[in-house]
Amino acid sequence: NQATADLARQIVNHGRLGQYEHDLLGFNFRLTNFAAAIGLGQLEKLDANNKRRRDIAAHYTREFSGLPWLTTPTIPADRTHVFHQYTVRTKRRDALKQHLADHQVGSFVVYPIPNCQQPLYKGKCGCGESGVKVCTVTNEAAREVLSIPVHPLLGRLGSDQHGKDKPLSRPIGWRISGDHAGQQRGRFPHHQGRVQVADRSDGVPGYQPRQQSNRRH
Repeated sequence: NQATADLARQIVNHGRLGQYEHDLLGFNFRLTNFAAAIGLGQLEKLDANNKRRRDIAAHYTREFSGLPWLTTPTIPADRTHVFHQYTVRTKRRDALKQHLADHQVGSFVVYPIPNCQQPLYKGKCGCGESGVKVCTVTNEAAREVLSIPVHPLLGRLGSDQHGKDKPLSRPIGWRISGDHAGQQRGRFPHHQGRVQVADRSDGVPGYQPRQQSNRRH
């Protein structure tokens, strides 16, 4: 029965209608035996990959500290983060997203539809109803968030004062060339190619190109 099969596929995939839209209360039962076997091998690299994500994220946060229009993630002193996503906030999100796309840098809005606006819950919490203001912070965040590449295989650029490789400095102004080792649907490319820094800054206020030195590819 095709209808039953379609319903089963939707239930095991978080009840999704599309990539970010849910009209059923579903589950995350998508792991296949083949993917599980790969995952077991990847567990050996988990600590190193998480550290790499944290290093990239820390570098981003330092580089973005002079941009008053951009809000970066905040990590409490007694916590750590694995940065499955590195998500910034800005009221100029669409301009920033377009600017990154112009420089061949992937970015995604994760997530564009807040829970209170999902078909499953819409109309059940008063969100969006006339004269009722609830979930205002959630809705504002959904309009401002943007996630940029933080995959542990992200390319490197330059070296620090100790001669060690450092993560690619910033996503604003990147151009990426070379091979893209597989671009999964809805995910960032796993960059294997050469990375160059572009000087264009149109569309993103506050960006100042920096002098590049000791470039390594």
